[in-house]
Amino acid sequence: MIREEANKNAILNSVQEGVWAVDRDMRFIFFNDVIKWDMEVDFGQKIAIGDSLLDALPEKDRAYYRIAYDHVFETGKPFYTEEKIQTNKRVRYLELNFYPIVQDDVVEGIAVFSKDVSDRRAIDAALAEKETRLAQVFNKAGLPMLLVALENGRIVEINEKAKELYGPQTSAIQNLTYAELTGDKKASLEEMKADIGRETAKTWFSQHKNAAKEPIAVELSGSLIHVNGKEMLHLAIYDVTKEQQHLQTITAQNKLLKNITWSQSHLMRAPLTKILSLSQLIRQKDFSILTEEHALDKLTLASMELDQAIREITKKITISKSMLTPDTTKQPASETTHPPSDVTGIPKRATVKRYILIDDDNMMHLLHRQILKLVDPDATAIHTFLNPKEGLAYLRSERDNLQETLLFLDINMPEMSGWELLDACMLEDIQPRVIILSSSEDEEDVQKAFSYPAVIEYMTKPLSKEKLAHFLGKE
Repeated sequence: MIREEANKNAILNSVQEGVWAVDRDMRFIFFNDVIKWDMEVDFGQKIAIGDSLLDALPEKDRAYYRIAYDHVFETGKPFYTEEKIQTNKRVRYLELNFYPIVQDDVVEGIAVFSKDVSDRRAIDAALAEKETRLAQVFNKAGLPMLLVALENGRIVEINEKAKELYGPQTSAIQNLTYAELTGDKKASLEEMKADIGRETAKTWFSQHKNAAKEPIAVELSGSLIHVNGKEMLHLAIYDVTKEQQHLQTITAQNKLLKNITWSQSHLMRAPLTKILSLSQLIRQKDFSILTEEHALDKLTLASMELDQAIREITKKITISKSMLTPDTTKQPASETTHPPSDVTGIPKRATVKRYILIDDDNMMHLLHRQILKLVDPDATAIHTFLNPKEGLAYLRSERDNLQETLLFLDINMPEMSGWELLDACMLEDIQPRVIILSSSEDEEDVQKAFSYPAVIEYMTKPLSKEKLAHFLGKE
């Protein structure tokens, strides 16, 4: 008998759980070493067999234990609960199991098993905190995000950025099926789950509608996560509408460049070859095949063909640019209207006695100077400037004497463009009458030129005698 009691005590003391038993008077009839140590550490009580359990407990805990014991004594059924033990030294969570000790159908006492579940509670709290942080990160993320339930493929969570993208009324996006959401009409949820399992993450491209009901292109990146013990598909959404538009633009531009390259190699090379051949013939003064006059006529004709080819290429570029970047605020090139001269406050056909040429091409100076002398032999002065900065300095010095002056201005020049010179004139209140004389036929350049009050005409190079005479009224 003594050996059996010793064996029982040895077994109960070897377990890590606390074990004790009390009689109907709530006095200890047994406790193992775990309970003995816990009572001393937690409550500062050294207990012995026959001591009152209630006397050993803090007063605030006595009613709780009294209720638990009374329940078992009255019902004869086990009772399970968890208790938080908080003292100055430590905080513990105990899982308590109260079992009746029955003899002859009468509950004579209660055996209690207590298990320290503090670690489990800490893990549960950490998981709960992790899920709380996950929810916070999910809702405050800078990207639109969705959570999709794998059991039915329906969206169960939408973060704030997704609400901005799709609108506060999220029913439209929430009602999408997995196939509609990802654009993957064939794959099932199980196949998707298997794919993500193999790849860690998966990417889809699909078409959705934003808050304004406009179609948008989206890239979805998905991965599997666990939320509240359930497996979910986490989707990060990237609006790639602009990227796709850029890609389409680049594709169209590549097509345009191929078209231009073909035009340059076919339409431009033919007249250019003629010009080079005729130039060589004229340089060698070999007129055995053609007379000099005939050669010059053919040279002029080839030059006109080259000019026409360049115009055709420019036209293609202008049309293609308008298709790539449509601007409804602009008028079509064929319908462009230029502001009348009286709007600018500068008379278009006022008397001209002095001409200023600002162009970085000396050949243009020689040609245009000669044409000006032919058309207007009464002109008092023709000033030419290869450097636009020097031309601007001259305009500054003559700012009060520009009433009878006409300025021919090129656009594309080193050091200072024609636009920059016009900007400087506006800033300094210098008011010349300006004719833009440029090789550019770009409609954007034409529109920009007439946005300056000083510009009264836009002409393309080379300046011809007929064109200038018509403009000056000196036919």
